[in-house]
Amino acid sequence: MLTVLLLNPPGKKVYIRDYYCSKVSKSNYLFHPIDLVMLSGVLAGLHRVQAIDAIADRLNPEDCIRMVEEMAPQVIVSLVGAVSLEEDLPFLERLAGKGRCLLVTG
Repeated sequence: MLTVLLLNPPGKKVYIRDYYCSKVSKSNYLFHPIDLVMLSGVLAGLHRVQAIDAIADRLNPEDCIRMVEEMAPQVIVSLVGAVSLEEDLPFLERLAGKGRCLLVTG
């Protein structure tokens, strides 16, 4: 059984990364990242699933990295978005390697 982390990475703005469409929230509202919710239902029967929604929890990159390292997942599935790609890629590069698989969807 693998430990799989479902991740909505941190951002400088309130990004909504979902349904292969991304945008910046124009007010202080959030939607559940449905892509990750659906994946959790599929994966939970086969693997240990954990989740971090750094946007909802208003995590900065350093705190999010620390949480990921404490969880020690073998697989990370992360959302990315066109509006946040310049932030997402450098952040995810920091998580890559270390014997784990990193998958992105967006």
